[in-house]
Amino acid sequence: MKQVLLVLTIAAATVAGAAHAERRSFTTDVSRVGAEGRGYSRHTEQVGTATGFSRQSALTTNGGKTASRAVSVDNDAAAQTRTRAVEGTRLNGNSYSGQSTTARTDDGYTRNGSYTNAAGQTATRDVDVSVDAEAQSLTKSKSVTGFNGETHSSTVVRTRTDGAE
Repeated sequence: MKQVLLVLTIAAATVAGAAHAERRSFTTDVSRVGAEGRGYSRHTEQVGTATGFSRQSALTTNGGKTASRAVSVDNDAAAQTRTRAVEGTRLNGNSYSGQSTTARTDDGYTRNGSYTNAAGQTATRDVDVSVDAEAQSLTKSKSVTGFNGETHSSTVVRTRTDGAE
């Protein structure tokens, strides 16, 4: 029962904006040098808001290649949703983007996302998680359509069997 409650607590915290304290704003600078003098420097800046945050990172290798990433998260307490968007450019110059929305349901949550690669191809992922507290079970169903158009799905059912409360 404790695991089922833990899962419900995590699911609720994931999507309930009111459960999140305001994210803090910060700046981080990292420099690393590894084997054979290869290394990089990364600058990250996050701005916290009352409902989420936005974060930008820029990475430069000591060979001169650059990459960037921007992430934004917005929690809507009234709608019990969390929206996350990401976009960036890899070290090879290819760009990517994606977004996902997580929504609280009566017995768990759903998460739907789409992702676009540098070629403009889109992949999607849909997840549905439900918890049956009485049966002490959790069911997670996932459907994924890859960039190549192939679709895969899975369902996992986890049931507590030790009888502990």
